[in-house]
Amino acid sequence: MTTRTRLLARLFLASLLLAPGVGASEHWLHISVDAERSDERVRVNLPIELVESMILMVDGDDFRAGRLVLDRHGGRHDLDVFALLAALREARDGEYIAIQDGDDFVRVAKEEGRLTIRVEEPEEQVLVRVPLAVLDALVSSGEGRELDVAAAIRALAADDGSVITVDGDDERVRIWVDRHSRCE
Repeated sequence: MTTRTRLLARLFLASLLLAPGVGASEHWLHISVDAERSDERVRVNLPIELVESMILMVDGDDFRAGRLVLDRHGGRHDLDVFALLAALREARDGEYIAIQDGDDFVRVAKEEGRLTIRVEEPEEQVLVRVPLAVLDALVSSGEGRELDVAAAIRALAADDGSVITVDGDDERVRIWVDRHSRCE
């Protein structure tokens, strides 16, 4: 498994583990990792409410009450994430960025209520499909320096489907939410 694949899987799981509990949901978080060369198979199936309950234990300097502080020290960011996501929400569906460089391809689009990012390289393909409702919830705190991770988790639990898929030469990682208690 490549370092990037491990990092993507860990980052997504960590982001899901940073939100407090809410009411019961029928949805499950799934993470599936298959490494062909080593015959390694990993399956993680967690009820959303268990993930949310575990998150109640997280209390740190940059994370509290389901919110992640982007810059606790008052530094300046060159990109206003909140304005960008608001503009994205209002924009019409379409392909926004397409870059072809030899065998490498990057595409960013808004389609069917999702932000889609596709990266294709000779050895690896990454597909990220995030419902816009999740991004809206992430910036719903109204605070200019906080991301409401708890609200984003609630929004993710209301959606079925793949969120991240990584296909490499010798591995496949998939992260998704649905109503099934087992990976399919």
